[in-house]
Amino acid sequence: MTHDGDSSGDDGGGSDEEEGDSSGDDGGGSDEEDGDSSGDDGGGSDEEDGDIHMKRGIGILFIVTTAKNLGSYCPISDRVVVAKLVAKPINLGIIQVYAPTSDNEDVEIEKFYEEIEKAKGYLKSQDIIIVMGDFNAKVRDERIEDVGPSGIGTVNVGGSRLIEWCQINDFTITNTWYQNHL
Repeated sequence: MTHDGDSSGDDGGGSDEEEGDSSGDDGGGSDEEDGDSSGDDGGGSDEEDGDIHMKRGIGILFIVTTAKNLGSYCPISDRVVVAKLVAKPINLGIIQVYAPTSDNEDVEIEKFYEEIEKAKGYLKSQDIIIVMGDFNAKVRDERIEDVGPSGIGTVNVGGSRLIEWCQINDFTITNTWYQNHL
């Protein structure tokens, strides 16, 4: 998804990855992989005496030439991280996400979207902002505002929530505008 600060809704026709930049997340591990068999997938972190112990993780991978332009990096939670790339003429803000599945409580899903809002607060309104990652969402395959004609399948609960967030925040789900699904 992209947003370019001028509220024109035009994302410039580009994709989320430009000129050989590589980014992604680590896919998030399961609780068992970390030796935690409690099965608790609720809050994502435990806080004891000011220390935060994460159960999941997320990251952004840049090639060396892009990493040299990293202005700042802030992990919001184990589901949301924001990075600011210094660029000309406009800086680029990347928010990488790993959304909870629809099996999680509504409170956890709303907390996730609040964390995205917090991440947006680290960026300037004139920055180009890209929100990307795993939203655990399916959006419909019909053209509506902010969603292109090339979505896959039938919308699910996560997809409805994502579409709603995009409409409120003037973002576009860019991978639905290209017929590139395997």
